[in-house]
Amino acid sequence: MTQSINAGSTEHKLTWLATIICIILVLPGLAIGSLFVAVYRFLLYGYVSASWIPHLEEVAMQWFPNLLHGAVGGWIAIAITAKLFKQSNLEIVAYASAAAWIATMLAISGMGFALGAAFDLTFIALIAQLLGIALGLYTGRESVAQR
Repeated sequence: MTQSINAGSTEHKLTWLATIICIILVLPGLAIGSLFVAVYRFLLYGYVSASWIPHLEEVAMQWFPNLLHGAVGGWIAIAITAKLFKQSNLEIVAYASAAAWIATMLAISGMGFALGAAFDLTFIALIAQLLGIALGLYTGRESVAQR
């Protein structure tokens, strides 16, 4: 007895392709996220640079913008993927895409550490950006699912 390739739930139709597309679509999403970060930094620069709270400038001008950058990129990627692949399981797409981005960036960072790069604020900003990508993918999936 042979089984059809399309046998099973239609809910998971083309989820593998949607995951690949979503991983790729994070890049244009990050480009658009850069515009949000530029506006954020422009609006807050005068207020934060003369701050009397220790480390506020680092948080407000490095870590939060990278979190915002990643969140916008992830949200745009999952929103476009949801429009293109209506029958795919977006929960699997979001988790797999976030895992792929996190694993790739941490592997690249690990190679940098192996070659002698220092652990500094740049690595913390990368972690914030990866958290932002995951946050954008998950919240984007939720907002698309509610429509």
